[in-house]
Amino acid sequence: MKLYSGPLSLFTAKVRIALDEKRLAYELVSVPFTRSGGYQPKHPDVLAINPKGQVPVLVDGPVA
Repeated sequence: MKLYSGPLSLFTAKVRIALDEKRLAYELVSVPFTRSGGYQPKHPDVLAINPKGQVPVLVDGPVA
């Protein structure tokens, strides 16, 4: 399982708490963030899954 996250995402924190409580293994992928540009440039893996490029994105298995 992969969790794409930004450093300031409170929504990602909620997902991480749930995954940790269930003791599920996951790989945390950090998406670059700047105050002026937000999440720019958009992470290519995130854009392939979520065209808006928003985080968090949780991937469990292949994505077509």
